Amino acid sequence: MIVVTIHERTLGAARRRLAGLARGAGMVELRLDDLADQDWQVLLQETTLPVLVTCRGRLSGGRFDGPEEARLAVLRQALQAGVARVDLESGTPAEDLIQEWPGDRLVLSHHEFRPGTQGLEEHLGRLLSSPGNIVIKLAFMARRTSDALLARKWLRRTRAAGRAAVIFPMGEEGIPARILAPSWGAAWTYAAPDGAAPAAPGQLPLSQMAGLYDVDNIGPDAVLTGILGSPVTASLSPWMHNRGLRNLGIAGCYLPFATSDAADLLLNASAWGLQGLSVTHPHKEVVLPWLDDLADTARRCGAVNTLSFAGGGIQGENTDGEAACRALEEALPHDWQWPGRKVAIVGAGGASRAVGWALGRRQAVVTLYSRDAAQGERTAAAIGALHRDLKTLGNDTREILIHATPVGTWPNHDVCLLGSRELKADLVFDLVSNPRETLLLRRAASEGCSTLGGLSMLVRQGEAQFHLWHGEKPSPGCFMAAALEGLRYQVGK
Repeated sequence: MIVVTIHERTLGAARRRLAGLARGAGMVELRLDDLADQDWQVLLQETTLPVLVTCRGRLSGGRFDGPEEARLAVLRQALQAGVARVDLESGTPAEDLIQEWPGDRLVLSHHEFRPGTQGLEEHLGRLLSSPGNIVIKLAFMARRTSDALLARKWLRRTRAAGRAAVIFPMGEEGIPARILAPSWGAAWTYAAPDGAAPAAPGQLPLSQMAGLYDVDNIGPDAVLTGILGSPVTASLSPWMHNRGLRNLGIAGCYLPFATSDAADLLLNASAWGLQGLSVTHPHKEVVLPWLDDLADTARRCGAVNTLSFAGGGIQGENTDGEAACRALEEALPHDWQWPGRKVAIVGAGGASRAVGWALGRRQAVVTLYSRDAAQGERTAAAIGALHRDLKTLGNDTREILIHATPVGTWPNHDVCLLGSRELKADLVFDLVSNPRETLLLRRAASEGCSTLGGLSMLVRQGEAQFHLWHGEKPSPGCFMAAALEGLRYQVGK
């Protein structure tokens, strides 16, 4: 079940949130931190969903700053008004309500906003010592993806004790566990109304939890894949892969793993139950030492964008280069020949390696341009390309210019690495896929260049990944339609 949190400062704003809720919510949490002195009971008439009332003081991460007696009075009023449940913070005077009201209307919670997991086992033990019909809730900050796995461990413990529980990690690295929590046995997980700020770090919008990730239909045996990167907020891959799974009737979910510690996730891939991972910036080269096997394409270009977990090992592949070349060939004249064609690539990371190597195989003359001379020279040498300092980009001409850095990706889409002087090419290809038309592409078009965005490459490399993991391909156009839906959603936000 998904509980959507309404956390507004005025009754009018709370009403609008309730009226605008997307489908998928099973219960509403009304946060009364700012509404306690208003006629908040009228909100109970605005929804047919069960209501959980919370009024959190500042010491517990909330915004209520009145006396504790006033806060307890609000919680009593909520119970008297017939709400389904109220949330009581463990270790505060609110626990006194346990003696006054039936436990099946109470949630006893502890929130730990300090990073780290020290002391959480003890907090869980105290929660478990409460009367057995009370739902217990433990929320904590995840520093790494392995911290997030503690939620599953502790949900197993609460199930063994016969207790209903809500346990999840907060923060960006805890998002996958928030999505999977009900499939791990949590009584519910939380979401924010679309368009609202999250009530806690890592809380996703309702339409993503209910629609994009389809949380309520993830089973314990779901096929799990995901994307590893930092950041992954703007990635369209979850839209494509989750649509592909549904298109083929595969019970599974594709999850967003935002972390700077790739090794931590790879070491715990089996514990997560992962079948495969897409790899994006900045991990395409970082993960190489952790792999057991490399496909020839990945070995030769020295970067991976795809990991498969089978037989206890990790296999690396790269679908970027071929996808980029196919996207280019579709945009170029039908009689285009690669041998001898001059191609400039801006960037020296994993995407540059893959695309440069694939173009080199086609006998194009590839030159990498980068600000970091040492990294640029290493990358160029590895794929048999030339290297130049980025400052010299405007001195040369070429037929194709490829931008292969993340600069200009949503939400920082008003940034452009290159000026008009550098845009000396017949065709400018920006590998950034979100937004569909970047500032770089608009600038290139104004200089008379033909342009190509990164969406077609993204779709092709994603389709190849999907086939590697699942042995099937979604119907034609499925991934592109899903990517476009993701773009519209993010623009709409």
